[in-house]
Amino acid sequence: MLRDAAAREGVPVNALVARIDEERIRAEVPPGLAGAIRLWLVAHAPAPDG
Repeated sequence: MLRDAAAREGVPVNALVARIDEERIRAEVPPGLAGAIRLWLVAHAPAPDG
């Protein structure tokens, strides 16, 4: 899922993780990085074909 998301964003996986990490550390109560990645993937998942 992370590789697919990076491809959709047009960036390498490590760049996407760095972007997610930057957002994570700005949070009032930052989650762990793995949790932040999971949350980001859910929030940015492509809409299902309906």
